[in-house]
Amino acid sequence: SASVKEMPSTVVHDSPLRVRLLTKGYRPNLVSVALERLPRERLPYVEYYMKGMSILEKRGVEVEKTVAFLLDSNLSEKQAVVQRAQTADQLLGMGFSAEQVFSALLSSQGDRVKALDTLLGAR
Repeated sequence: SASVKEMPSTVVHDSPLRVRLLTKGYRPNLVSVALERLPRERLPYVEYYMKGMSILEKRGVEVEKTVAFLLDSNLSEKQAVVQRAQTADQLLGMGFSAEQVFSALLSSQGDRVKALDTLLGAR
């Protein structure tokens, strides 16, 4: 199919998971970073991480930084991965940097109000 032939097969092995994700329409760079960075036990939730990466990429945050942040957040619930990215997106939308937002959300364990207090206090 069309999406398979445009990806360079020399760079990354064509695992069934990778092929399935690309077939679903995920961009090759998101797929590559997610599959490289996620530990094996998080792979069942790879699409949630990629959705989170995609949300923050639209804000100009590097996907590598986002996946590291989401992994550092130690989220056990798959839906929480996307929610954490959405919370970060809201705070980024208020003009804070990714570094500030990620740090505040990690220290507040994802509590948006506490994170915002931290961010406002740091201004």
